[in-house]
Amino acid sequence: SSNFLQTLSSDVELAVAAVTTNVSNILRSMNSTFMGSAMLYTISPKLTAISLSLLPIVGVSAMLFGKLSRTQQKKLSEYIDVSSNHAQERLSNIRTVRLNSKEIEESKKYFGMLEKIQAISWKAASAEGIYMGFLSLAVSTASISLLAKATYLV
Repeated sequence: SSNFLQTLSSDVELAVAAVTTNVSNILRSMNSTFMGSAMLYTISPKLTAISLSLLPIVGVSAMLFGKLSRTQQKKLSEYIDVSSNHAQERLSNIRTVRLNSKEIEESKKYFGMLEKIQAISWKAASAEGIYMGFLSLAVSTASISLLAKATYLV
């Protein structure tokens, strides 16, 4: 009972820390966004309009790539669970497997599952890389276009 309470207490502490960190990050980001936009507006309303028009394009694209990445990660996690359960089931019934001389067949099945996990991992890593690369490209492109327009306005 005390072990359960200790685990519950540590879980609550972790949840509180995560929520506190997330809320502070959100508030900091919102503050930076609003204050930066206000400062940019005082310098040049045209430039502010351009930067705000780029925001939805970058945001929607990042959202779509993020969704693709999360989908691949979810697939990977599910398939790892399936293969782990398969291995655990076979190992717990190893006598039955040996009695039926199915060690090689079961090994081939498991190695096939590991190969599929590797393929899914590759897709998930590629999706994450594409997401991060696109996000970096979008931010850089938006920044360069804003700087180009700003130099033109000056």
